[in-house]
Amino acid sequence: MAQIFQKYFGQLKSKVKSIYANSPFDCLLSLIEMKTGVASEIIALALFSIFAIYLVFGWCNDFVCNVIVLIYPVYISLMTIQLSDTSSHKRLLTYWIIYSSLGCIEYILHRVCDFLLFYWLGKCIFLIWFLKSESSSPVVEESPTQPEPEPEYNNDSSNDKVNVEELIAKNGDSPTLNLSLQGITDQDMNIVANALENNTTIKTLELVANVIGAAGIKLLADALKNNSTLTTLDLSNVGITDESAQHLADVLRNNTTLSTLRLFNNSIGVQGAKYLADSLRENTALTAIDLGMNQIGIEGSQYFGDALRNNMGLKEFNIQANGLGDDGAEHIANALQHNTTLTSLGIFCNEIGEKGAQHIGDALKNNKTLTTLEFRDNTIGDKGTQHLADALQYNTTLTTLQLDTNGINDEGIQYLAGALQKNKTLTSLSLSANKLGYEALNFLITALEKNATLTSISLSSNELGPEACQHLVDALGKNTTLTTLNLAWNRIGDDGAEYLADVLGKNTTLNELDLSYNAIGDEGVQHLANALRKNTGLKEFDLSGNRISNVGVNHLANAAQKNTTLTTLVLISNYFGSEIDSSAMKLFQKNTALKVKISW
Repeated sequence: MAQIFQKYFGQLKSKVKSIYANSPFDCLLSLIEMKTGVASEIIALALFSIFAIYLVFGWCNDFVCNVIVLIYPVYISLMTIQLSDTSSHKRLLTYWIIYSSLGCIEYILHRVCDFLLFYWLGKCIFLIWFLKSESSSPVVEESPTQPEPEPEYNNDSSNDKVNVEELIAKNGDSPTLNLSLQGITDQDMNIVANALENNTTIKTLELVANVIGAAGIKLLADALKNNSTLTTLDLSNVGITDESAQHLADVLRNNTTLSTLRLFNNSIGVQGAKYLADSLRENTALTAIDLGMNQIGIEGSQYFGDALRNNMGLKEFNIQANGLGDDGAEHIANALQHNTTLTSLGIFCNEIGEKGAQHIGDALKNNKTLTTLEFRDNTIGDKGTQHLADALQYNTTLTTLQLDTNGINDEGIQYLAGALQKNKTLTSLSLSANKLGYEALNFLITALEKNATLTSISLSSNELGPEACQHLVDALGKNTTLTTLNLAWNRIGDDGAEYLADVLGKNTTLNELDLSYNAIGDEGVQHLANALRKNTGLKEFDLSGNRISNVGVNHLANAAQKNTTLTTLVLISNYFGSEIDSSAMKLFQKNTALKVKISW
């Protein structure tokens, strides 16, 4: 059932992507994707779903609908009126503009229309007739949206085309050639390929968010056969298919210089995965590959799992958001039992549950090289967490573990806290956006009091509240190793800020503290500012997205005169607007070591 769902969901995502592909929205969604790590298709589906729900249940939904269906028809009609010399066309299109405009008028006078019992029925009949007769309309036949361009503009059409040769020339001897978001096509790739064959200084080539077909990728692959300097190639979001993957795989078999390959957010399926996996059996130069957000699936993960068993070069392997599920996790876990070089594994956003976590946990008990496991955004729950916690009691190499958004409750944290009291190697733990309650926090506090190796912990988006901060203070007062603490999005308020301020005045080990989006106002900031006067350890402090006015800013500015260690203070999206008080700014400027961020 899961495989069937993944199959049809993958088809749905492909269909959605085909709708906005090569449109202005494609680049925008790609940028959001690169920032958030969420597939552009998922973002588009979410936006469409939200909008659809709004049109069904939202306030003024009929007005919004009328405005939307008005804008495009009016635009097309106005363009056609300017281009057409036929008076009948003008009369018809003028009538259409008036008719469309009535949609908004009907909203205002909808009660009057309701009294006219047959009005809505008549409008419905007219609309159906209009749509039915549209195909025979002379307006449609003349295709007014695509008029023949005027001769005088033909000579300037080339100005809109990116000059790839010019971009490469301007790059000079720079080791990085960034051609991302430049509208690069297969034809342009001939120029890029020639540059790679002749250039001996380019070490990094970025082609993110272009539209490059299999022919363009083949040109690039052929050029790489003769290139001996390129070490990093980024082909994220360029539309790589299985055929394109085959061209890349052919060159990877013999290439001895490329060390990093990013293929994030493409259309690589099972067959493409097989091509690339086979090449990894022979390639020993590649140390990092990113295959996130493709359509590799369970079968594709098996190919990579088999290849990783014997690969002696890869250190970083990312296969996030590929629908692996528990079975796919098992394939990767089996590889970890034999692989002796991999240090970082990104397997997040893969719908991995309790069984998948058990497979990974069993592998970690024996693996001696993995230091980073990105396992966030799965569904392992408490039982899955227990399997990983058991592994931590045996594992002696893992230093970073990300378990954000995994549906972990108090029971799961209890298992994890018990492991932390025994584990001597883990330095960074992320538990953001789980379901941590008061009891879970107490388990963690106990672990922090006994753990002497953990230096970074993220508990953001857990709605801990001010009371939790009060208990956390006790642990921070005793802990002497924690350097980074993330408590963003926890609604700690002014009271929570006061509790944390008490420990900040005494703690000397904490270097980074994130209290963003916590409903902290001027009162809470005053307590924190007083603590900063005494604090000698904090270097980065994030207070963005709170309720700080210029009153609170002045408290911080005055504290900055006494503090000699703080280097970064983030105050973005607070209540003081786009500018802070001039007197506070002058005070901040006196502290030359401090950088204050008030805007993105």
